[in-house]
Formats: sequence, C-alpha cells, structure tokens
Amino acid sequence: MTVSTTTNQSGPFTCNGTVKAFDYNFQIVATTEIVATLTNSSTGANSIVNPNLYVTTIVGTGGTVTFGTAPSSGQTLTIGRSTAQTQLINLENLGSLQPTILEGGYDKLTMMVQDSGATSDRAIVVPATDAASLSKTLPVASLRANKLFGFNAAGEPEATTGRVLSGSGSGSSLAAGATPTVGVTFSSSSGNLAIAIGVPAGATGNTGAAGQNGVFSAIASKSEAEAGTDNVKGMSPLRVKEAITYSAANVSNAAFYGFKKNSTGVLQVDKSVAGASDAFTLADYDDSQFASFGLTFSLTAAGHLLVTTP
Repeated sequence: MTVSTTTNQSGPFTCNGTVKAFDYNFQIVATTEIVATLTNSSTGANSIVNPNLYVTTIVGTGGTVTFGTAPSSGQTLTIGRSTAQTQLINLENLGSLQPTILEGGYDKLTMMVQDSGATSDRAIVVPATDAASLSKTLPVASLRANKLFGFNAAGEPEATTGRVLSGSGSGSSLAAGATPTVGVTFSSSSGNLAIAIGVPAGATGNTGAAGQNGVFSAIASKSEAEAGTDNVKGMSPLRVKEAITYSAANVSNAAFYGFKKNSTGVLQVDKSVAGASDAFTLADYDDSQFASFGLTFSLTAAGHLLVTTP
C-alpha cells in the first residue's frame, strides 16, 4: 500500500455515554498500533484506555474503534497511532525480492516518521537563531522536584521555586500630592513575596467662602448659636440643640389655648395670660395648643375661629 494521509490522530470526539463506535482517518500497519486516550473535560486529566476495552477494525485508509461500553459523558476521546519502532523484514542474499515487501517496509518507516513528527510538533523548540552552545538540558530530578520550570539570565532552563511560600507587606506615608506607589518583590530562592505600598498624606482642605454655600471655616460657639446672627460658622448637632433649648426657654409671650364647645354647642376658646399663672384641665377641652411669638387664637362675632400670625 501507499501512505496517502499525513496525520496520525483523529478527534477529539465528545463522549455522551451512548456512542460506542468512533472512526479514525489515518493508516496503520496493525490494530495494536491504535492508542485511545480519554480526557476529563473538567480537570483535563488524560488516561490511556486499556486496548482490551475496544476493538479496532481497518477499513481502507482508516477504520473504526468500537468500545464494549460507551465512554461516559464529560469526557473527550482522541484516537492516535504509535507505530512499533522495529524492522522485521529479512532480505537474503540472492533471495527473491518482492516489491510488496519493500513497500511495506517503506510504509512503516513513513508512519514512524509521522509519529515522530507529531511528537516533535508538540515539543518546546528553541529558535534556530539561539547559540548552539546554550544548554537545553533540564536539571536532574532531585534538583527540579517540587519546583517550576524557568530560565536563567542566559536563557538556559533551570528549576526555580517560582511559587509563594511566604509573604510580607509594608506601608509608608508620602508627602501630600505625591503619586501613590506599589512595589512587589519576589525571591525565587526563598519563595517570599513582599509588597510595599506608599500612601500620600491628604492635602489640607481649603477654607470655605463665607455664606451658606461655602465650606464652614469654624463651628459656632454656644453663645453664637443662641444669638443666631452668624451666617458663616457651622452648626454642629450640639449647637443646634443648644440654640433650640435657649429659644424655648426665652419665649416671652407663650400662651395656652383650649378649645371646647360650651353647653349650647358654641365654640369656646380659653387662654392663659402671658406672664401670669393659670390652671387649666386638659380633659375639659376638645383640643389645645401652645402659641408663641405673636401667634393668637380668637373668636369672631360670628363665632368663627380667627388665627392671627406674626
């Protein structure tokens, strides 16, 4: 035969727990050369399937791999070829030479080259422009165990800690208006990650302009709050309370007004006299109010309630 395909792999196929047969589209010499690999879609873990769990058939330049039990969902299947790297043709001196024997040998060699090429295509390759003197050899197992693959200053492979084993942090104060800074340092030898942060001090706020829309330059004193004449300084909750208490205690014309209907059903208004001492029983009235600062209640000649405001 001839080797008319250039690939040695088919898939990946998505498994669903139902489909058992999967086609491959490359040539093989023997069914034992088929390698079936299942990949966990969640973890990416690969596992080579035991050849006893499937049957391989050859049809033309491809064939079919049929499982006894369908691969479960959540996996993908890749079918590849691994040609045995052996040469079993024995040519004898003065013996007969059949073209099919030579062709079979050439076919196998071609497949071996394809398999090798498929492997090298997945390998890490340094550029051709790199110096031939650069080492491409990894450190021995004992030196690279539990470490990461890295490169030294010359670009040669080395084993490095490359992972954070400990951490530290520090902060510093910068001048107002300075640019914040962040520094990160990692030590590959110790695995320590250090983070340093510089925070600028806050700038002093501007003094606000006079008036209700400006930033208050100061908080009013108690006496200023009670006087209520300053329009520049701010009022804290304490000063507001003191101003209200002062105003309430210094009302000069507060009066009590009681509203009720008399025995004839006519509205009657009783009031106290400012500065005098009077006694009223709230239960005698349908409603009552305390008025001050010139607010008064009275009855018109028609018996209507008249409210006078300052």
